[in-house]
Amino acid sequence: MNNQTKTLLALAMSGLMASSAMAATAIPLSWDSKGGSASFAGKDGQNDFSFDLSGLSTHGDVFITLSSSFGLGAGFDITGASFDGKAFTAVLNFNSTQSPVGFDNWYFKASDLGKSVHHFTVTGLALGGAFNGTVNITSAPLAPIPEPSTYALLLAGMGVVGLVARRRGLQG
Repeated sequence: MNNQTKTLLALAMSGLMASSAMAATAIPLSWDSKGGSASFAGKDGQNDFSFDLSGLSTHGDVFITLSSSFGLGAGFDITGASFDGKAFTAVLNFNSTQSPVGFDNWYFKASDLGKSVHHFTVTGLALGGAFNGTVNITSAPLAPIPEPSTYALLLAGMGVVGLVARRRGLQG
């Protein structure tokens, strides 16, 4: 076995050990049997969290929000977040090159999750502060509620159909 192969094998083994160590150090979040919410905070460059849905009788959507502020060498600048390997969306990530201060607001929604353990990771630039977050779980999937404009459009369409039917009745 040559030196290059040994180096690649050592790197692969260290990567496997690091990933298993990361999974083992995830901070578990918990709530009551009906779902609900859990708050969390982190201050390291990489923060791992997990929560278990297997104990819930039913659950709907999962909402995760993250927020932080930073400036003048203090706070926490969120640079990335993922949930079960999928990237979060940064709703607001204000970090101006002209201003030494900024703030972050990240949001993630997941539907149809299995009753198992789920993981999420928050990465960022630790400047001596922390970020805050919440996980909210709906107790059951919510049915969509139509907007008032939907009913107005429906009534207008029915009115047009009625006028066309009346006009055809008068013509023939």
